[in-house]
Amino acid sequence: MKMINLNIIIRKVAVAIVLFHHSVFAQHVEVYTEILPPFQIMVAKQLVGTATEQVEQLLADAQLSYDIHVVPWARAYNTVKTTPNTLIYSMNRTAEREPYFFWIKRLGQIGNSFISLSNNKQNLSSIADAKNYVTAAVRDGYAYELLIELGFTIDKNLFVVATLEQQISLLLNGKIDFLFTDIQSVKLALAAQQLDPAMVSISYSEPTWIHDLYLAANIDSDPELLQQIGKVYSAQLP
Repeated sequence: MKMINLNIIIRKVAVAIVLFHHSVFAQHVEVYTEILPPFQIMVAKQLVGTATEQVEQLLADAQLSYDIHVVPWARAYNTVKTTPNTLIYSMNRTAEREPYFFWIKRLGQIGNSFISLSNNKQNLSSIADAKNYVTAAVRDGYAYELLIELGFTIDKNLFVVATLEQQISLLLNGKIDFLFTDIQSVKLALAAQQLDPAMVSISYSEPTWIHDLYLAANIDSDPELLQQIGKVYSAQLP
């Protein structure tokens, strides 16, 4: 019987350990988001917020390395929609978006409304009323998609912007009549600027404009990556 070379065995075991470690722990994902209080917000040049905390914890538990990119929503949305192994949050889950994303985890809930300055004398009782004024929405966001679906026209009664901050600036400067977004996000953004949150209020809303927000991945992402994330999330369920 031939003697087994111990050094060869050790080398094979070492290679197997390295390959296992690489396959399990070396996955890296690019994560995209926007500023949307309280879900993701910048404090002292650091991204925090209720959704950010959940996302970071989930990725840490999945032992994935990641970078979070804070960019205008349209860039985040279109990048992840077309790029495998990328994630996005916090995103409204809608029927139109369903085929393009792997929906990983619910992060919270958001409601959209027509929002005006509290001293605004313009009363809204319907979508038809709102079409007589100019409303701002963030490009490629759920609010933007809904207003287009409802018959709003860009550069007529719909002003398209890149960020929530731009929406608020236009409203405060009298350039538009309404925002179409989440009232909580607007109030928190005003407070961060040391402005009175009470200066804005809801002019019109509908219950169907409330949606869940999700962490999602490009649908064509590596199945092993999605499985690795999915296993961790499933383990966290009660």
